[in-house]
Amino acid sequence: MTNEELFPSLLKIIESGKAVNLKINGWSMSPLLYPERDSIILAKTKGQLKRGDVVLYRRDNGKYIVHRIYKIKRKTFFTIGDAETAIEGPLNRNQILASAIGAYRKKRYFDFGSFKWKAFSYIWLLVRPFRPCIWRIVAKFYRLLANFR
Repeated sequence: MTNEELFPSLLKIIESGKAVNLKINGWSMSPLLYPERDSIILAKTKGQLKRGDVVLYRRDNGKYIVHRIYKIKRKTFFTIGDAETAIEGPLNRNQILASAIGAYRKKRYFDFGSFKWKAFSYIWLLVRPFRPCIWRIVAKFYRLLANFR
């Protein structure tokens, strides 16, 4: 089933007030969420959206995307994937279709409202310009670990 077929059905469920569990299928939200391993819980947006919230939105070209809100300016939203440095936007509020309230990472649940998650989100947004350097350091670290196994 394609995303174009799947998402309208999922959005009807979300609009009815229920949450849905959606498997991640792209790399843009790594390192926190990995495709085919992790999933996010999407629900109807309650309250005001804020910087750091993870949202499902629809681009002008019709593609559905899950990214984090980077900034809000004059009632428009700018988003970014956790693995990316480029900011996308502006998005109108009507393009944002749902909010992520949690995730299953390696089968362990993470509540997006928790202090730990919010702290990570805040820090990860602050280091946006340095993400490529961070990725290189982490990759070298993992290669070193692999040599000791």
